[in-house]
Amino acid sequence: MRDSNDSVTATTAGQAQVLAGHARFLITAAARAPSVHNTQPWRFRVSPDVVELWSDPRRKLRADPSGREMLISCGAALFGLRLAVRSLGYLPVTELLPDPAQLRLMARVRTGAAVPANGLERQILDAVPHRHTHRSP
Repeated sequence: MRDSNDSVTATTAGQAQVLAGHARFLITAAARAPSVHNTQPWRFRVSPDVVELWSDPRRKLRADPSGREMLISCGAALFGLRLAVRSLGYLPVTELLPDPAQLRLMARVRTGAAVPANGLERQILDAVPHRHTHRSP
């Protein structure tokens, strides 16, 4: 008879492989997020069980001294990352600002329970590659 902890460990290991195996897709989807003047003020770090979203202050505009626009842009990238995880059939488990000692670390995303994406989530993900900058008045 298998111990339930063995089952949980196997499931967790399998989910970690999902992130590592799809890292390029996850980050590509997240990086399609809109950002002020297309600055893309974020960086991603991928490990076997987590994708981290970091702000990149070197890409912050001088016209954004408080970093508000940079934070909004990072939030859009986080939305894209979470949506991409959903498209793989998992609930994203997100920790916002997980480490007070590392203020540039915006979020950590892991895979949660296996749940198929719904129709609306698939429609939004299908629209992601069509996002583009529109600078008209």
